[in-house]
Parts: sequence; C-alpha cells; structure tokens
Amino acid sequence: MPRVIVLDDLAEEGLRLLQAEAGFDVVVQTGLKGDALRDALRDFDGAICRSGVKITADCLSGNQRLQAIVRAGVGTDNIDKAAATRSGVIVMNTPAGNTVSTAEHTFALLLGLARNLAPANASLVAGKWDRKNFEGVELRGKQLGIIGLGRIGLRVARLARAFEMRVCGLDPFLPRERAAELEIQLADSLDQLLGQVDFLTVHTPLNSACWKDCSRGKSAGSRSMCLRPNPTRPVPCFSLRGPCARPTWGRAPKRPSGRLPSKQPSC
Repeated sequence: MPRVIVLDDLAEEGLRLLQAEAGFDVVVQTGLKGDALRDALRDFDGAICRSGVKITADCLSGNQRLQAIVRAGVGTDNIDKAAATRSGVIVMNTPAGNTVSTAEHTFALLLGLARNLAPANASLVAGKWDRKNFEGVELRGKQLGIIGLGRIGLRVARLARAFEMRVCGLDPFLPRERAAELEIQLADSLDQLLGQVDFLTVHTPLNSACWKDCSRGKSAGSRSMCLRPNPTRPVPCFSLRGPCARPTWGRAPKRPSGRLPSKQPSC
C-alpha cells in the first residue's frame, strides 16, 4: 500500500479527505528536519508539505522510494527541485488553493494604504488625535496597476472593478482581446504603466529583477505600492517611503468556510 507523509499542519477537512481515500496509508509527522526528515522520507512514496519544512538535497539523498512531493500552496521555494529531479521525484503545487485569500489580502493592504491605516493607528496608540495628517483618498476612480495577470492578478482586478477603480496591467501572456473583455487596459511597457497608475500591486515570481522594478516604480512616479513580501528574504523597497506591506503570505485562513481547492495539484 502506498504511504504518504504529511509534514506540516493541514486543515482537518483536508486530512479527513486524505485519510478517507482508499488504498493509501496517511501518516502525519510534523516538525521534522535534518536527519530525522531524511530518514522519514525514505519510508514513504509521497510527501505533503506547506512552507514550514525545508526539503533539501541532503534530505533526498539516497532516497529510492519517494515518488512525489506536493506543496499545499503555491510557492515551492522550500523544496530543492533540482535535487528532486535528479532523484526522480515529482514536485507539485496547488496554485488555485489560495487565490481568493491572496487577492483579498492584497485589497486589505490596498485599503490600508489608501486610508493611511497603519500610521494612523500608530499615532492613535501613541495618544495623539491627528486626523488631518491621515485623511487618505478614495479608491473610486483611481488607477490600479497590476504587474502579473495570472490567477491572483485577475482576481485583484475583479475586486478593483467592484470598487470602481480603473485597471491597467502588464503581462506578456495575456492577449489584448481577453484584457479588453476583462476591462483591463494593457500597458506596452513597465515605464508606461508606472507613469499612469495611482496604486501598484505586483503578482509575479519573487526575484531580484522584480524588486528592482518595484524600486523603479517609486522613482518613476507611481504614488503607492501594495506588496506581499516573503518575510524570509531581504526586501530593499522597505526603505522607500510609501509601500504598505505585512510579513505574511496571503495564505487561506485556518477555516476558509470549509473551502478546499477544487483543482488537482499541478506540476
């Protein structure tokens, strides 16, 4: 019987689905690392993780049994994919699982940015009552720039239209005909996008080029940025004036109305 190890905490609903699946032996072992993780993986055919465990090349060394690693979420940075490939292990993720939560989190940051909620709250906690300095702006009629129009970017665009914002995007893979149907104005270049937006949100793979472009955004005239950084990495744009950020992923809450991803993991 194929054996599956769950390496991170999952929602009870998800565990029940796994354990109810006939023909699989599901074992939950969280908090493993180093030699303990390596030895455990050798006894299983599949592994499921979130971001709390790091599966390195050393963890996969000499493993003759493991066939697949599934990341319950989007990012797979905590898995050494090159080492997995060398070992013949398939790495998969569940890209649609957090789309709604991530988009909502983005808009929470956007609203906080528009209304100066973070500095206003800090001022109030300090015993001040300074309304004039934290007046903020309405979102209606403002231009939102979205870099990356995949699942999350398009969901953010949908929320923006509900707030009567104008949406401008940059994505080389979205056809102009489709963008027009979604009421999204496609920019021809990053410079064109940055010169016309009031707010900027980025939904692309996190790398040095991405952060360089964000810094260009502040210097090129875009007024506000709404960011969702990975807190385990240095973020140079934190030193800039204006970005609104929070040290967390836009992962689904513990109980997102019992909702589970409806699509199969993707390689």
